[in-house]
Amino acid sequence: MEVTSEQIQQLRDRAQGYMAAHSYRSASFWADKVLALTSDARDVFAVAQAYYLSGEYERAAHILIKHDLVARNMSCRYLCARCYVELKKWSEVLEVVGTDDDDLELILSQRELNQGAGSEAKLEVSQEQDSDKLSNIESIESTLFIEHADSLIAYVRGLAHEAFDSRANAVEAYKLAVLRDPFCTEAQERITDHQLISPKEEHAFLEQVAANVPDDDANKSLLVGLYATKMSKYDDAADSAHSALPEELQQNGEVQAAFAQRLFYQAKYRECFAITTGILDNDPYHHACLPLHIACQVELKDTNGLFYLAHRLVDAYPKNELAWFAVACYYLLTKNYENARRYFSKSTQLNLNFGESWIGFGHAFAVEGEHDQAMAAYSTAARLMTASHLPLLYIGMEHAQTNNHPMALQYLQQALALCDTDANVFHELGCVYFTVCHYTQADVAFTRALELASANDMPPEQIQAMTINVGHLRIKQGDYQGAVSVFSKARHLVPNSAAAAAGLACAHHYLGEYETAVELYHQALALNPSHTFSQQMLHIALDGLATEMMEALELSASVDDSASDISGLLSLEPPPFAMHKASEDADSPERRQFESSMNASLVSVESAASAMDMSSIDGSFVSDV
Repeated sequence: MEVTSEQIQQLRDRAQGYMAAHSYRSASFWADKVLALTSDARDVFAVAQAYYLSGEYERAAHILIKHDLVARNMSCRYLCARCYVELKKWSEVLEVVGTDDDDLELILSQRELNQGAGSEAKLEVSQEQDSDKLSNIESIESTLFIEHADSLIAYVRGLAHEAFDSRANAVEAYKLAVLRDPFCTEAQERITDHQLISPKEEHAFLEQVAANVPDDDANKSLLVGLYATKMSKYDDAADSAHSALPEELQQNGEVQAAFAQRLFYQAKYRECFAITTGILDNDPYHHACLPLHIACQVELKDTNGLFYLAHRLVDAYPKNELAWFAVACYYLLTKNYENARRYFSKSTQLNLNFGESWIGFGHAFAVEGEHDQAMAAYSTAARLMTASHLPLLYIGMEHAQTNNHPMALQYLQQALALCDTDANVFHELGCVYFTVCHYTQADVAFTRALELASANDMPPEQIQAMTINVGHLRIKQGDYQGAVSVFSKARHLVPNSAAAAAGLACAHHYLGEYETAVELYHQALALNPSHTFSQQMLHIALDGLATEMMEALELSASVDDSASDISGLLSLEPPPFAMHKASEDADSPERRQFESSMNASLVSVESAASAMDMSSIDGSFVSDV
């Protein structure tokens, strides 16, 4: 039975139709039959595509290598490399696409030789068909629009370098991919989303990308604007780029997620959460938005919402690092730190380059005082998230916890150089300056932290923590009345705070107002019975109050004794002759004059004693005595 070329073309079209309809088994079945009939290079590629799309990566790579298309054709080389990427065979990826720029140039040179002189097809076909097979090999590229194959090859190479933790080589490969094809969004996202370069490098790279887009390209301004919204996290350039986009694109999920990320880095958690909530309402599984949304739920203590989201993600993506990141964050929020560490570990095992999980891992260690493990996790995050200030901030906090203040200042200042709009950075700097007794610098840092916290509408609990530290700084500066005012503001922010009550008690304690201090220490202990500072200071305040009361009692007793002596003198019986004289003449003028003068003397003494008793109530009289 002879099969005509018309029948073969119909079968090819049918196989392509099944691929377009995502019926990959039917596509691979008919493409394989066409290949058996034709031994055409295009049909080899079609079968490999069908195998790749159906998840049969080993078969796809094998058929390309078997027919020697990987060495002779750029698009076949790229498809084979993608198969190895899916199989996570990174060494094989680099064997296919090369390990550096020199290898890439060799690949491109080989491509030019193939285009110019051609090479003999190694398929078992007749000599008369060779020229057709060679032209068909080249037609694979036009079918796949592989005029940017060199860009895709560089991108795949970057994936392999990143998997081997060779981040410098990965960055160079991704940059090369974007510069050769500015519309290669995959490579651009690896640079920005994985934060592989610093903000300054991002700006320089964006200028390079803009220069590589022809001026006559109608979408040049659109491309540059979209990339600018994702590359500028810490300055106003991204906001300007966002405003310059068409209004329809400003509401796009990707653009909104980039804007939310900038808000998160400025510690504007409520605004960020509002935007991410809107994005997820429209697209519940928006991967670029989910890490931000989860982080905001942790910051805003949205336990119920995080529980529900984590369950949905585990059901939908059980093999994705984001799902287990959400689970770990839930346990972190509910203070189940052992389970938090377990699931952060699982998330990092699924994706070693997921920096957010490493930060959460560090938190789960730091909260229980495991400083070495926390430092290791934060350091990994800092290496993975070069463009973020958060890992540097947390490393600085850990150094401060271990009293390594010079290193703490170094890391905190590095974080400040990246982001000067995060209140937490200034607050931690203030804490370190306070600890090393640089109170003026601490005052400046705390003041700036409170300004940013209020402007960014941070949660009241975080603002209160900063306010309490300012109160303790006022005590160190000797401004006790100022400390009372600051701690009163802190109590107003979060009324049921033991730390704020203890701080206010301490300020009154320094003012010598022991009774008020004792009452406030009791309030603090009622809110938190294990509050060590309040327990210790309460004993000291009670001792002070007891001493004050004893001095007052001693003074009162002394005054009473003095008054009793005077009264005793006045109550002595008159001499017999006087009584006799008086009895003899009770109504005489002399008798009336004597009684009047004695009564006047008694009133003046009693008034003096009363004044002495009143004066003993305030502390000033005690010192006079």
